[in-house]
Amino acid sequence: MLFGKRLSLVSLAALGFAMPVMAQTPAPAEQTAEAKAVADKSKGEVVVVTANKREETVQDVAVAVTAVTSEMRDELGINTITDLTNFTPGLSYTAANERVTLRGVGRVTNNFGAEPGVANYTDGVYQSFASIAGRDNLFIDRIEVLRGPQGTLYGRNSVGGALNIVSKRPTEDFKGEFKVGFGNYDQKEVGFSMSGTLIEDWLRGRVTAYKEVRDEGVYYNHGTNDTEGYNIKNWNAEVQFEGDIGENFSWWTKYTSGRYTQAGPPGGRTGGGSNAPYNRNFNAGGVLPQPTWAYCTTALQNGLGCTPNASVISYTQSGSLSVNPRMVVGNTDLNDSYPRIADLDNYDDFALEMVYEAPGFDIKYVGGYIFYRYHLTGDQDGTPVKSITYKATSAGQPSNTGTFTRTIFPDQTLDYNENRAFFSNELNFISTGSGPLQWIAGLYAYQENFRQPIRTHLLNEPLAAVSTPVSSFSPFTITGANIANADRLLTYTDNRGLNNAYGLFGQLDWQINDQFKATLGLRYSIDNKNIVEEAELNCLLICGIPFANITQNSWNGGKAITTAPQPGVLSATVANPTGITFNPVTGVSSRQLAEEWQATTGTAGVEWSPSSDTLTYAKYSRGYKTGAFNATSMSPFPRTDPEFVDSYELGWKQEFRQWDLTVNTAAFLYAYTDIQIPLTEVLNPGTSGETRISSLRNVPEVQTTGFELESVWRPIDDLTLRFTYAYLKPEIVKSGIYSNPDVPTTVPTTDPTYVNPLQSLEGNVLPQSPENKVAFNASYDFNFEDGSSLTPSVSYYWRDSFTSSVFKNLGDITPAFDQTDARMIWNDADGVFTVIGFVRNVFDGDGYDSASQSFRANPRTNTTPTPQCTTASDVCYNPTLPVGPNNVVGYYYQNYTRTLPRTWGVELQIHF
Repeated sequence: MLFGKRLSLVSLAALGFAMPVMAQTPAPAEQTAEAKAVADKSKGEVVVVTANKREETVQDVAVAVTAVTSEMRDELGINTITDLTNFTPGLSYTAANERVTLRGVGRVTNNFGAEPGVANYTDGVYQSFASIAGRDNLFIDRIEVLRGPQGTLYGRNSVGGALNIVSKRPTEDFKGEFKVGFGNYDQKEVGFSMSGTLIEDWLRGRVTAYKEVRDEGVYYNHGTNDTEGYNIKNWNAEVQFEGDIGENFSWWTKYTSGRYTQAGPPGGRTGGGSNAPYNRNFNAGGVLPQPTWAYCTTALQNGLGCTPNASVISYTQSGSLSVNPRMVVGNTDLNDSYPRIADLDNYDDFALEMVYEAPGFDIKYVGGYIFYRYHLTGDQDGTPVKSITYKATSAGQPSNTGTFTRTIFPDQTLDYNENRAFFSNELNFISTGSGPLQWIAGLYAYQENFRQPIRTHLLNEPLAAVSTPVSSFSPFTITGANIANADRLLTYTDNRGLNNAYGLFGQLDWQINDQFKATLGLRYSIDNKNIVEEAELNCLLICGIPFANITQNSWNGGKAITTAPQPGVLSATVANPTGITFNPVTGVSSRQLAEEWQATTGTAGVEWSPSSDTLTYAKYSRGYKTGAFNATSMSPFPRTDPEFVDSYELGWKQEFRQWDLTVNTAAFLYAYTDIQIPLTEVLNPGTSGETRISSLRNVPEVQTTGFELESVWRPIDDLTLRFTYAYLKPEIVKSGIYSNPDVPTTVPTTDPTYVNPLQSLEGNVLPQSPENKVAFNASYDFNFEDGSSLTPSVSYYWRDSFTSSVFKNLGDITPAFDQTDARMIWNDADGVFTVIGFVRNVFDGDGYDSASQSFRANPRTNTTPTPQCTTASDVCYNPTLPVGPNNVVGYYYQNYTRTLPRTWGVELQIHF
């Protein structure tokens, strides 16, 4: 639906911005942080944040921050990070691959050799993934989204900002909560928490457990005859203790454990792949026969690329559907042999916080350990084909006149694994005096151990049990004896690493007078990475040998590009500039990568508060993301430089008390340099012997401009209106020449669809960055005479189109979309019972997580029968005819990963 058709409520809210009105009345000084965070609605919301590592209200901190409490999450229906993006300016998230983007800064690869651009902290402990922010309200007290570089106090990889997740803590009084819920798609949830004093004046505790299941998927898979996509089966449990030793020492610790098995995000099924017709060529440019070559069984299908067209005798498959169901517009069905299932079979999170209150300052230690093991399995070829029987030559190649019969099993499966451990230690010294100078100083140390083995298998293919090592094809050069391949690997990559990071930082705040305050902060960071990379690539039939190990030929680190040792490759020498060693017994190549990076970052700003209701600020911040390695498939020149952001920001936070309105705005300009993106860079385009490097490359510069607005208005006591708006444009202003992977190189220049694949990125924008984003919520409290209340809440979101690629491919751009959610919350008079009913995506519209483009040869109908197109209905390309509208080489198809369709449910909460 068009944006303008549902804008009336948004326009109504916007009228309030021209009127001086009142918002958030600060809580009395003696109130605790918990009391402030859940202030009475009639007095406005006062949300405490720790953006500057001190407890301050959102209105008092000169940082663009969105803070969402557990109460707000219930009211607004924020259950996942995707939900959080709707109400947070500048924040985007792709659920399928767990990538967070903030003001255009994020990551475009999940390889462990690179880092995210948005730091994720849970109770002060760093971790590289953000999905933990979707944990249930039983666990989370609030989520803070700090926008802009946090290069002083947060440091590590906070070049775009930070997500700070704060857990609910033990209480002195005994409290408990039980919840149960159900919804469509066979969704069920149950959870509880209990908290209170265990030993008077010394020890308090809290225990929480939660389980959620969604057994029915949102897509039907013809191959498995079952549903999948956005399935859920997870549980989390947590225990906390905190206490005091004497008057000056306090401590808190927690242990969290979680598991899930699901066919949804992150990693599991969220979309259905390509919408293009199946490619029916025997050789589609990969390392094994195209499985859907099985459907090339008659001469009439020659135009579909069935070459040779009469060799296929029979095939087997899962299910009975032999076409891509997604070719039909609006059809979201799948047709795969296996479901895609993400399995987190181990997650352990330990955190410890200790505070000593010295005279004039606090000494605070925060440390933690996180370990997880993740496993993703599923169909890798995107088809239901199991086996193909065909006429063959003695060498196994297909032939119309072949006298041999061969059966192959091109059914490819994925086996993706992550094993990761994070160790974090931070020591802060925080001033507590009442003077005009306040300061924070700290030391930080971090270590990460990881493995990321990724395998694809041909589990049923007998030829894959043994491979023949080949170093070249013209002519064939066999380098040794056959290699046993018990796991029947087609491809294998792994990177095992040890990363360390260290930081020294300090920040000084000077309250010059009642109105002006100045801030200066510096941080010195050291990051080092040590990675052992492994890879193996095999080839079934396509390479001319039944099953060839082609690792030395294809994944060779670009050995022909340079004769000098490649930077960052520790194992490189003059004699072996790529540093790659091939093991003839295992068929695996390996190399060692190592590098250290150092950076100085910081912030400088000034604040002006002409009244207690007004805060304006101007600040400069410099952010840094450590350099990276493209530790996959032995790419050439794997090392990249660090990313930097120089941010210039103006902010205005205003409370119009007499009208109960709060308005927070920020305008910013970024100079974002050396962005790390997987690309094929062409160093000397148009010259003889063109040099191409396919690896993680540094795009020279992006200039980002943006504006953000957040507001809360209570025109009458029981009515709350929220409105947010964000404008964002991260434009690439300096670029090399890169090869666009979504543009085919086989299209003649005379074809109407021809596009030059060698392109500059200048003028393009970064992925996952909608130019405009709007959110609106209206809620009203009906307070009844018996003391109970009923609160209906309606939310509307609109998101501009955005691209999923740095190239200007029309197929990579999503449409703009909107969504309406509705909730009803009932609370009894005693505060014991809460019932929440909800409908998310009320109008069942299409929302988009990402988009991609695919090219399929010969998709159009030729109106004139030819030898290649024997009937007018055949889909084909005839190379003997002039290229024209009815005779083209190929066509582009747009593929979407969609957000959830309409969901509804009911939840009961019991508080005691």
